[in-house]
Amino acid sequence: MVTNGIERQQILRMASSLPSGPLVLSLYLLLFPVCLATDSASITYHGGPLLTGNLHLTLIWYGQFGRVHKNVIRAFVESLHYNAGANLQPQVSSWWNVVESYQEVAGKGSSPINVKVVKQVTDLKYSAGKVVTSEFIQKVLRKATGGDSNTIPVILTARDVQMQGLCFTKCSQHGMLGNFI
Repeated sequence: MVTNGIERQQILRMASSLPSGPLVLSLYLLLFPVCLATDSASITYHGGPLLTGNLHLTLIWYGQFGRVHKNVIRAFVESLHYNAGANLQPQVSSWWNVVESYQEVAGKGSSPINVKVVKQVTDLKYSAGKVVTSEFIQKVLRKATGGDSNTIPVILTARDVQMQGLCFTKCSQHGMLGNFI
């Protein structure tokens, strides 16, 4: 993990020189906690639901994505349990270990959370339009998963899809989609 301010500055400097866009922004948001983490970070469990066991993801590619973009996202998911060695810091697996540690803090033991992409759906025709709203999410999820509650749907939108009242103002609306959230 990052342990001093110089390493943080180096990571932030490298991040600022990377390309931008919705896909890259999503990766920044997922990886940013790793950049700021320290070995002395503490976790507080507030009694909510925890990720446990085997998590099966359905990736929903909404719009045009290149092969490289898809490979980056799939590689990220696969890297959650990959340890490239102590010399390569930070690692996605270091961040994922923090996620897994919530189980122990909650008194539920400690076991790995295995994440696997089990299904991928591509919607090149923007079947729900190009503006993301709560109605958009419901429509896309129903179409992509067919109501299968055994997978966790992850919607990835192309850069020409706009957000309206979601994602930038709140992370999710728990319960708005029944079994999906």
